[in-house]
Amino acid sequence: METALRKAGKRVTFMRLKGSDHWLAHEHSRVAVLKAIGGFLHTYLH
Repeated sequence: METALRKAGKRVTFMRLKGSDHWLAHEHSRVAVLKAIGGFLHTYLH
């Protein structure tokens, strides 16, 4: 998806979380993703 969005000229932030999974089973992964989502929402909905 990241590659397709970039090819389409879209702005993309890609996060690679070592040792993580799609369910964000590890606390450090959840915290990182939720902070990124919070930053996105603050930027675009503020």
